[in-house]
Parts: sequence; structure tokens; C-alpha cells
Amino acid sequence: MFDCPVLSPYFHVQEGCTDSERVLCYFIQQINEASAAAGRELTAKERFSLIDRLVCRMTPGNKMNFLLHDGEAMYVHTNYANSLYFAQREEGVLFATVPLGHERWEPVPFTTLCVYQGGRRVYTGTCHGNEYFDNEDDIRFLYLDSAAL
Repeated sequence: MFDCPVLSPYFHVQEGCTDSERVLCYFIQQINEASAAAGRELTAKERFSLIDRLVCRMTPGNKMNFLLHDGEAMYVHTNYANSLYFAQREEGVLFATVPLGHERWEPVPFTTLCVYQGGRRVYTGTCHGNEYFDNEDDIRFLYLDSAAL
């Protein structure tokens, strides 16, 4: 279970029921507020810096594996060991939760936000070191939640 108080306001406004949706809503609100404060849209570098700071604040004790595209760039992050990989190709980059086929797969940089544009990494964020480890309470919650399906 994702434990991050800044996400609480989104619980009753989100359409689904996932922590991922609340994180996305929070990211969007933070980008919108920063854009309003600047009086213009944020640049790609500014969006990256903002999301990097948010990820560093939100990852202690929380699992944050995501691929997020903002129309210009793909944001990639994992802090859960052996759970996200990439394969660089001439024409771009592939991402998967397990290595597939005969590509040369490598782990996504761990506990570090990376941003890709045009199939190439353009920004590398702060290595926050907040690795997520499974714990009994989270596993029990996931089991009970999936049992209700």
C-alpha cells in the first residue's frame, strides 16, 4: 500500500481506485501549479526537475515503478529490484518487466528517474537510494484486495 499523505486529496476525485492514478493526479497538479507560478508552460528540463524532486520525496517506504509519457518525453523509474528492464535499439528503446526475446536487456537505472526523448536518454535524476522491499503487511493487503475480485 502506497503511504504518501500528499495523495489523500485525490482519493475521492479519481475515477479508478489505484495509487498510480493518485500519483498521476498529484504530478499533474504540481506541474500545473509550477506553470501557473512561472506564468508559462514548464520546459522539458523544468518538468523533469520537478518530477525528480517529487519522486525523491515520495519513494521512502513506497514502491514506485512507472513509465509516464507527457506528450514530449517518457519518464521511467523503478525502486523495486529486478522489476524493470530496457533494451536500446537503433530506432528507440524498449521497456519490459522481464527481459524478452533475444534483445540485450539491462536493468533500468535503480532508484533514479530517467527521461527519454526520441528513444534516447536525455535526463538522469537524483539517485535517491529509496529501495522498496516487500513487507508482510503490503503482501497481505494485495492478497486481500485481489481476493475480493
